[in-house]
Amino acid sequence: MFFAAIFVGVFGLAKCSLAETFFEENFENTNFSSRGWYDVSGGSISTDRVEGNGSFECRFDQGGTGCANGGPGRHLFSESESVYLSYYVKYSDNYIGSGLSYHPHEFHVLTNKDSMWIGPAGTHLTMYVERNHQKPRLAMQDMLNVDTNCIRRNNDTWYSPTGASGCSENYPFTEQRSVASCNGLAGISGSGDCFQWDSTHWYSSKIWNSDVNCFGNSGKYNQNDWNRVEVYFQMNSIQDGIGVPDGVMRYWFNGELIMNYSDILYKTGANFDMKFNQFIIAPYIGDGSPVLQYMWIDDLIVGTSREVSDTTPPLMPKGLNIS
Repeated sequence: MFFAAIFVGVFGLAKCSLAETFFEENFENTNFSSRGWYDVSGGSISTDRVEGNGSFECRFDQGGTGCANGGPGRHLFSESESVYLSYYVKYSDNYIGSGLSYHPHEFHVLTNKDSMWIGPAGTHLTMYVERNHQKPRLAMQDMLNVDTNCIRRNNDTWYSPTGASGCSENYPFTEQRSVASCNGLAGISGSGDCFQWDSTHWYSSKIWNSDVNCFGNSGKYNQNDWNRVEVYFQMNSIQDGIGVPDGVMRYWFNGELIMNYSDILYKTGANFDMKFNQFIIAPYIGDGSPVLQYMWIDDLIVGTSREVSDTTPPLMPKGLNIS
């Protein structure tokens, strides 16, 4: 029966759904706290929308670091091994983001290993969904997991802040380590970034950039149109107390699969019970916006997985191969 159900989903013989929706937000008004949002700082609603009465408008004033009128903030959801995001986004035709190789941040997903109020820049795991220049970007950081006895710096040299012996690519890291960059590039794909954050912490991140310029100014990749973005993160497995790099990361743009990885290490055995549980809307340009520019967001859905229908192949369970 199980294989029959999967077969039906794959070949579109009947509609079904494997997804659980945690919450939806249509941005009809700014009464966000009544719909489960907290840490709310205001927000603006635009009449430019996909449907309904409005969309969330983020205006970056020139020199501004965040949305000029605030935003919805944070929303908790049920702890889950996987999380799926779907939303529509549109940018002003002059939108250039930060104009730098980093920022703007847009959306964050956090886990049950941190408090509901923790700053997303320094956690046990933060997932980032954003764009840089014209390309989609997915990223992670897990600064609070870094083993500071041995650090892999951005120039590929190894350094021990504590003076530990044997700090090199052969250092015997335990599961008490970063999954990102500062303790070596775990997993297969992605590029790393590691730098000293303060006197005690090292910022450890990994970045995945799309090869496709989805946010151009013409054709099917036009940032000034309403475009649907979908993202899926699925935690990796733990075997014999050790994290296995078999987590999943996917990004769709208007239904086109743009990024697809199945070699992600989100957690080690030290965080075996880590699950996603918090979503944040926090557009941010740390060095200030180079121009007056806008982004709009509408019809947000946060759930466990992509909806399965007669036109959408389901996400296959790990280890299942149907030929």
